[in-house]
This record gives sequence, C-alpha cells and structure tokens, in this order.
Amino acid sequence: MKTNSKILIPITFIAFALRVYALDFQPLWGDEGWSFYFACMPIVDMIHLTALDIHPPLYYLILHGWFMIAGITSEMGRFVSVICGTLLIPIVYQLAHVIESNHTISKVSGVGGVLAAFITAINPMAIYYSQEVRMYGLVTLLGTMSMLAFVHFLRGNQKAKWAYIIVTTLSLYTMYYAIFIVIAQGIYVLIRATKNWRVKAFMIKPDRFLETCQVLNITSFVTIGLLYSPWVIYATDKLMAYIGQKVNIEGYTSLTLAEFLTRYALAFSVGHPLKIEIELLTPITILFIMIAMLGTWNRLKCSTNNFKGLVLLYLFIPLLLGWLINLVSPFTPRFFERTLLIAAPAWWLLVAAGLAKVKIQFFPKIEFLQTSIIGLFLVGINMYSLFDFYQIPRYPDEDYRPLLAKVSAIATHNDIIMASYQWQLGYYHAYLAKPHPQFYIVPAWGNTWGNDSAIMRHDLTKLLQHDVWFPAHQTLGRTWETNAENIMTDIGFLTLLTWYDENTKLTLFAKQTTITPSQTIYFKNDLKLNVSLANETNFEAGRGIIPVGIAWDGLDKNQLSSYLVTLKLSDSHGEIWAKRDVLSPQTARFTEQHGLLVEAGTVPGSYEVHLSVSHASHKKPLDMLSNDGQPQGVEAKLMTINVYPAQTPIGKAALPVQTMTNIPFDDHVNLVGYTVGQTEIQAGETLPVNLFWQSMSDALPELTMFVQLQDEHGKAVALTEHSPIYPTTAWQSKTLLRDLHHVKIPADLPPKTYTLAIGVLYPNKTRLQTPFNNQFVLGKIKLTTRSHEFEAPSFTYPVEANFDNKAILIGYDISSTQLEIGDTLTLTMHWQSNAMFDRNWTIFAHVVDEDGKIIAQQDQLPPFPTTTWIPNEYISDTRYIMLKPDKLPGGNHTIHVGLYDADTFLRLPLVNGDDTFILSMPSK
Repeated sequence: MKTNSKILIPITFIAFALRVYALDFQPLWGDEGWSFYFACMPIVDMIHLTALDIHPPLYYLILHGWFMIAGITSEMGRFVSVICGTLLIPIVYQLAHVIESNHTISKVSGVGGVLAAFITAINPMAIYYSQEVRMYGLVTLLGTMSMLAFVHFLRGNQKAKWAYIIVTTLSLYTMYYAIFIVIAQGIYVLIRATKNWRVKAFMIKPDRFLETCQVLNITSFVTIGLLYSPWVIYATDKLMAYIGQKVNIEGYTSLTLAEFLTRYALAFSVGHPLKIEIELLTPITILFIMIAMLGTWNRLKCSTNNFKGLVLLYLFIPLLLGWLINLVSPFTPRFFERTLLIAAPAWWLLVAAGLAKVKIQFFPKIEFLQTSIIGLFLVGINMYSLFDFYQIPRYPDEDYRPLLAKVSAIATHNDIIMASYQWQLGYYHAYLAKPHPQFYIVPAWGNTWGNDSAIMRHDLTKLLQHDVWFPAHQTLGRTWETNAENIMTDIGFLTLLTWYDENTKLTLFAKQTTITPSQTIYFKNDLKLNVSLANETNFEAGRGIIPVGIAWDGLDKNQLSSYLVTLKLSDSHGEIWAKRDVLSPQTARFTEQHGLLVEAGTVPGSYEVHLSVSHASHKKPLDMLSNDGQPQGVEAKLMTINVYPAQTPIGKAALPVQTMTNIPFDDHVNLVGYTVGQTEIQAGETLPVNLFWQSMSDALPELTMFVQLQDEHGKAVALTEHSPIYPTTAWQSKTLLRDLHHVKIPADLPPKTYTLAIGVLYPNKTRLQTPFNNQFVLGKIKLTTRSHEFEAPSFTYPVEANFDNKAILIGYDISSTQLEIGDTLTLTMHWQSNAMFDRNWTIFAHVVDEDGKIIAQQDQLPPFPTTTWIPNEYISDTRYIMLKPDKLPGGNHTIHVGLYDADTFLRLPLVNGDDTFILSMPSK
C-alpha cells in the first residue's frame, strides 16, 4: 500500500501539468462569460440572480472570493477548476481503495486505486472541465468526496458523518444535479437496510451494518435536507420559470436511452474531440465498455465486497435520472455530456477495476511489463483524443480575445464599451485589464430599448459624450442592436466597423463634436458632396479620430448608383497612413458622418486628409470637376492636420500588422510586427515593407533600419536603408511607430527565390544584434519576370518625343481618319525604353479642342509598369477614348500625351523642357 501511495504523487503531478498546460489557449465561451458575470457582482445581487439561473451560487461565491485574492483574469478563473481537477485524483484513489479494501484478491485494492487515479489524471473529459470556468469540476470533486465520506461512514467511521453532510450539502449548493448522487446513496442504503431477498442476494449480514445504515438514513439525509431547504424554498419557483422559458427557446429534441447512454460512454471514455471522426472513436469506446463490464462482473462475483453495487448506482442513477429529465426538458447541445460529469468517476472506477483484473489475471508476475502495457494503452488513447484540445479552439465563434485586445489597445478609461448580454460583460471582466473603458450595461439587456426608440436615442445621446465601443452580437434577432447602430451613426461619427466572425462585429463611434461646412466637391453625373469638418487640427497618434460630415446631393435621379467613399490620411510623399472605405446607400440626398482613425504607429508630423468617390461595382474613381466642368483629378484635399505622440501607450493589437513578432535588437528597439505587400513579385516592381517598432527605452541613439533582398549567398541585390521618418532619438519608451520601406527590384534581376531580411544599424554602421543574428529574416520572395520585345513595331504615324532620356514615343496609330461624333477613338502609342525607371508613371492622353479645353481623356498605367521597362525594349500602349456628342464641337482637335506621377502629379519632362507632346488627330 505504501508503494502505491507513493505512485500517487507523480500521477497527481502529471494531472496538474496536463491541466495547467495551454491554460490560456482555449477561448472563453458563453457559459464561462456567465461565470465571470456572476462572480464579479456584489454577493447579495449574485445570490438573487443565481436563483433565476440554472445553477446554485456556491461556485460563483468561491470564484468571487478567489478573484478578490488573485485578481480577475481568464487564467485565474480557470485555476479554480485546475485545483478541483487535481484534487480529484487522490480522492478517486482513496474511493477506489476503500471500496476494494475487503476484496478477496488483496492486490486489487492498490492496483485499482492507482489505475483509477491514473485514468482520471489523463482522461480528456476530466481535463476539459479542469480548465473551464464552470462548476462541473467542483461538483464532480464534491460528489466524489461525498461518496468517499459515505463509504467511510458505512464502514463504521463515525467522524465521516459530518464530512459526508458538509460535502454533500456543498455539492447541492453547487449544482442541482448533485441530488442524483444523494438519490443513488439513498437507494443503496435502502437496499442494504431492507431484510428481504435483495439482502440475501448481496449476501450481507444485517446486524451492526444495518444499524449504521439506519442512523445514516435518519440523521444525515434529514440534516442535508434541512441545510438545503432554504435555497429550495427561495429558488424553486424562479428555477421552474427559467426552465420553462429555456425549453421553449432552445427547442432541443429528446434522445432515446440507447443514444443517451452511448453518448455518455463515448464522452466519459475519450472525451469529445473535434477533428477525429466518431467512427474511429467507436471501437475504442466499445473496448472501454468491455473493460468496464469486466470490472463490473469482477466486483459483483466477489462475496466479501460490501460495496459492489454502489459504483453501479453511482454511475447509472445519475444517467437514468438525467435521461428522464431529457424526455421532459431536452438539453442536447454540443458537449452536453458535461452536465452529468458527476457520474464520470464511477465509470473510471469500473474501467480501473477491469484493467486491474486484466493485470492480475494475465500479468501476475511481470510487474514492469504489465504496468507499461496498461499505462501505454491508456496514455495512447487519451493523448490521441487530447491532442486537438490543445491545438483546436472548442468555441472559435465565441472568441472575444482579438476584439477586446483591439479595444484594450486603443481605448482609454474615458471611453465607453457597451455590454448587451451578461456573458459579454463577463468577457469584459476577464479580458480587459484596468484601467479599462467604462462598462455600460444596456438597459434591461436590450429589452427596454427594443420597445422604445425614444428612450434609446435619449440614452445614446448622453453616451456619445464619449467614444463608444459596441461589440454587437449578430444572432438572436439583433433588432435593437441595429436600431442602436443607426441612432449612433446619426449622432456620432462611425469610425470602425470590423467583423470578427459571422456572429460578432465591433463598431467604434467617435463622440459628438461640432462640424461646419467646409467645401463642395463636384463629380460627373451631377453628383456633388458638401463636406463639413471640425475646427480641431491636432490629433493623437493611435487614438485621434478625424470627424467628417458628408451631405450627398445626387441631382440626376436617373444616374443614381452605390458609391464607395474613401477617406485617406497621407503624408507629403503620398504615403497612406490611414484609410477608410465606406459604402454609401443608393439615395438621391442624404447626410452621413464618419470618423477617420489615426492609425497606431503613425509618426508625429503633418498630414493631409483626402476624399475620393468610386463606383461600388468596379471601384473606378469618379473624376472631380471644376465649376466649368473641367477634370480636377480624383481626390479632394479636405484639410491639413498635425499628429502628436500618444499620451499613454498604445497596445500592440492596435497596429495594422500582417504578422506579429517580438524580436529585440540590442535592448533598444523591438520589432513587434511587419507587413509585406506580397510574396511573389515581378522584376522591376517595388516591394512595400512596413516594419512596426516599439522603443524599449528613452534617449535611443540615432538608428538606421534596412530591408534587403538577398541572394543565396546572402548578398543584397535590392535594398533600402534609411532612418525612420521620426528619428529614434525622439522615441520614448513603449512608443509604437511604423517604418515604411519600398524595395525597388531591378528590372533585370534574374527570376528566382530570394530572402527578405531586415536589420538595424548604429551610427557607425555596425549592426544591432538579435537573438538570431545581426538581422531578422521576414521570409522568402519569389521573383518573376515578363517577356520583353526588342523588335521595333510597325505604326502609321512616326514621331520622336524623348521624355527625360528615359522613354521615347516613336510613333502612334489611330483607329480612323474619319471619326464621327460620338465614336470611340482608339489610340495606340509605341514607346521605346531608353533607361531604367525608378518609379511608376501614369501615361495620359487628352483630347483637347481649339480653345485648349480637355473634352475627353484616358489616364492609366501602361500595360507594364514603367519600373519593369529595360533599355531598348518596345512597349505598345492602346487607349479607348470615348468622344461624347455633347462634348465634341466642330473644329480641329489634338491629343496631348505625357507621363505623370499619380501620387504627386509631377510630370516627366521632355528633353526640350516641355511636359506634353502633341499628336494631331483626324477629324470629320
């Protein structure tokens, strides 16, 4: 016995390790949110509200006290279940030992106890609910302790009576289904205490044993009933009302007894893995059933075991009563087997008894081999089932961690986050560390608002004196949620709208502020926008929200369409630092308010806010027009703003990062993430790379960052190397900054796979060290190339227009010399490249009348970006220019051709100093 007791220590340690491993991996799900909701409220309120719930309050009270000691986090909430699940191991061992201690084969006692403890330690079902913030682990522990005290008392230990009364009462205050354990115990006492054929069948001598049973029956059960009666009186009517409502809402179907027991046999044996087909688990479950039946038979045939029927009652009474309740009030959602976890230890005891029989029967003398075979069998089966628990989220559609990480990264304690449901508020407590936004509980959890829009508008108007975060649950009708969003869109400035899954989206509404009319922007099709802006021009990096009001006026109702409005924050080089696309409704006249968030990582400095409008269907931008109808480009400058550093640190989750990292460089800066535009690129193009840095201290030296495309020998074949826009000497500790790089790939670079690496340089050009080396590899880039044409094309009209000795227009073709008004002009320009380009140029072709007015145009990139042109190749570029009847008066017209930078509108000059070359155009 001492040897077996010593084995219990490593088994318990293994159990603890399996329960704390990956403790933060699984997301909280709705019921766990309820646990946090109850545990974080005042005790009086908790007791009142749990009476309206499906479970009594003891678990929440324990969780409440634990949070006061350890703090409120998801991991601390789970640790209560970890402790319960770990303590279950020695309790199961002791229960197996005392039940089997008078077995005919003395070895069974020790072997059965060790095997039962080991099975419980590694069983997937036991581990699942040792990591869940629910009462299932606690009630299973208390139920097993109740059974242990029950057996000890039946064996004549009078001190066990009060232990039995206490733990049994506690189990009832933890979960209503704990009564099934008491019923099983009561039936067992009744059978043992009855002097009829059942007593003879069990071969029990009734004398002193029966007296003990009667004392237990009279005093213990009555005491437990009295201790539990206050809660029964207080909660019964409320519980019945809750159950009736729950059944009507959920609409589950009942299971047959065979289906019910099969589901539990599968769950108690191998859990409920997510990615393993049930057909593969069925044979394993059948094997467990056969082993349990062997253990049952071995126990029943033993004439000296007083408790041989107890384990069967321990298992089957809860299951049978649970099935009967299932017939009246079905509850069969995913993983519903958790509700009768209290019966699982009985199953594990039967399986252990069966394995003990196998061990003693077939391997009586080879101790190491027998232990190894049985141990490997159990470990193999359970690890097979446990694998996906540690790898695959069980409730991925309820994972609020990314959403709340975004809120936590940006929001301040002055912001508001709305809680629409109790479980949602529980998530906020679990995942939002202080100082967090103020929690706003939606009145009556939406029921009041859903019936009174006036009250909703009144409340939201007051609420929008702050920035408001609204995680909206998109099931259960979502009628009031939609009304609330519409009202807040009207009052505040919609800034973020992010979907995290099909059931959850997050919106951010900036607080109310005064905006005044600023400018009117005209577009084709008689569409105009009246833009209103705030007077404020200074905005905080990562948190500042630029309010923009747009009043639409689509005067020609026959030309109505859905449009995409784009708001952009750009620097003087045309780099985009923040962008927001908004789909506007197909309406002639309407007003909308939007906010443009200054993204985290935006460096302090001056920026411009631009607006453009595109067709929603094909994304082509609309041309802006002057008052006399002349094209004015596709973007309107709204205002110039100044961005200042964040006043309090911004969280990393706020960064628009493709890949998160944590790579320190010499304790100066930390690469927290990066975004690479693409992993496959064509020679001659530019590879955009965004690096996101966090300062690790104040007063950094002047650092330089580089990005290199390296060949197989580590040689840089393309690179950028420059100091950040905002110098590192001005960075403060925990500052997050975005560092933009554009790696120009030489057009003649051979096509193959290259390495993309980054690094940091001191002023003396020595590299900062990382844990890996003196650089960090972002990944591999596959380089491709296109075919190049070196034979001169044929054309109708030869010309020679040399643009900055880089490209020469050598000729052109026009579709017809007798154009009718309203035709489409087809123009093909033939170019010869003379040198490498360092940027992409847009080629324009404008049809100009005798007065110099542009009456038709086609501006677009050539078929191959100019950065991919190599010396001496030829490129043909065809345009289709529509000549509208009302825009083409009689007279001679010309075509003006040239190249410009779409970001800066800078034109590429000809060698003679002009920036436009004129082609003659045939007319009617």
